[in-house]
Amino acid sequence: MIHSIVPETGMQQKIPIESVVHRLRKFVQHHLQGKENAMKSGAIMNTLGFPASGTNQKLRKAGKLLLREENIPLVSGPSGFYVAKTVDELNEYLQNLEARRKGIEKNEATVREIRDKLMGRPRGDCFEW
Repeated sequence: MIHSIVPETGMQQKIPIESVVHRLRKFVQHHLQGKENAMKSGAIMNTLGFPASGTNQKLRKAGKLLLREENIPLVSGPSGFYVAKTVDELNEYLQNLEARRKGIEKNEATVREIRDKLMGRPRGDCFEW
């Protein structure tokens, strides 16, 4: 749940993901069309009337739901979130996903190597760098 402050009381209010999805769905119908109209997550949250926070996980989750369940090609890049309008924009996003996947796999392999080196050591043994 997103927590926003109710101005009259100063109390936190829980906002269900459905509310974020609903507002985001309506917003992307007329905004964020194409990479040139990308917006950062915090700006989108504020525009939708929700407080921006750190990684804006609710927005990311809502965007994934729109992509996976409604086939709205809401994607993200360095300039923010946008609805991909061309095959080139989709291909660029796919390349970005592939690069991220490769980076994650490389990190995973490195951590596995470190773990495997430590498996013969006594528990609690520290690393020496």
